Amino acid sequence: MVVDDRAHRVLWRGAEASTQLPLPQSTSAALVVVSMAASEVRPVATVIATNPDPSSQLTPLTVVTTTVESSVTWGAIPGANSYVVTAGQADAPRQVGRTVEAGAVLPVTLGQSAQYQFTSNSIQDGHGKREGGGPVSYRYGVEITPPTTVIAEIPATASVGDEVAAVAPAIINTEHSYETFIPTRYIDAPEDPFGLTCEGSWGGPDWQYSGDNRGVGWNTGLYRTRAVFNLVWYANATLTHKDVHPTNRYERRSNGEFVYDSTRTAGADDFDVRALGNDGKYARNVIEHEVGNPYCNSIAGITYANQQDVYQDGRHWIYGSHDKMPDHQFYRLDQIQQDPNDPGSPITDNLTLVFHHELEDPSCLVGVVCGSWRYQYVR
Repeated sequence: MVVDDRAHRVLWRGAEASTQLPLPQSTSAALVVVSMAASEVRPVATVIATNPDPSSQLTPLTVVTTTVESSVTWGAIPGANSYVVTAGQADAPRQVGRTVEAGAVLPVTLGQSAQYQFTSNSIQDGHGKREGGGPVSYRYGVEITPPTTVIAEIPATASVGDEVAAVAPAIINTEHSYETFIPTRYIDAPEDPFGLTCEGSWGGPDWQYSGDNRGVGWNTGLYRTRAVFNLVWYANATLTHKDVHPTNRYERRSNGEFVYDSTRTAGADDFDVRALGNDGKYARNVIEHEVGNPYCNSIAGITYANQQDVYQDGRHWIYGSHDKMPDHQFYRLDQIQQDPNDPGSPITDNLTLVFHHELEDPSCLVGVVCGSWRYQYVR
């Protein structure tokens, strides 16, 4: 038997040892394979699968976890010839290996939880480049978790289309926060007399711009831009917010002193934050982001696109692309009711750093020079 471990509905039942199930483009799936022997009902494997739209230039990703191991495979990425394998949370990953194959076997078995990331080499020579872009890197992240279907309560008579028991939903609210930030206090930018990059001239002042002087962190209040989605599951609603912080310009003198010159704030017309739907169990959100340095040409802007498929049971598929400048971080905060059947029971917060992608070069404001990231993270 194959059960949809998100909708908790039987998708297939039969005596064969294998089957094929459709997975439409731009969707993902979380499945649990169950043995329905007369003497025992038990889980055999869990499956996570993604099928990105080809326009994203991401490739399908599959994770199969059994009682022995987890096998991760993904579609070949043109130009990628090696991948660094890291384990652990995104804020403290540790390298555990390297592979030249589009896949890996992990020491994670059914019922266990673990996080892994797979990062490609920087791809050049025309492979994987976006139009007009520089070198591209790929990062695929997987978080393996136990199934939420209550296997022991599946009826022996369950058939295709039947709903089956699931762990009571405890998450009442989910917040997603996507921030871009410059980790240094100041950042230089190229001046030229033609204004092709940033204001200034070769013989004029050495202009520097304000950074955020911070590392990765939740709710620091220090960022260039921020997009927030607040998913109120019980109300089938998603609230959105976006913010652009002002940029200060300083003249760096020959003695190393930074002298304040002026402040401008970039426009947010090309910063689009949209909630596409929320049915109380599943929601989809998108961000399209093009925000520039207000003293510079638009080619020095922060460019990214991000899509989020979010589930009340804690799962998600988050994917997109962005320039390798500046730092990009994405957090998920779940508010969890201690007793799902008692609205007055205590509520606790569970904060997860989904990703933190560091900037390529602190002196680079031009995305076509720095290149870009393409990524997907599935849980």
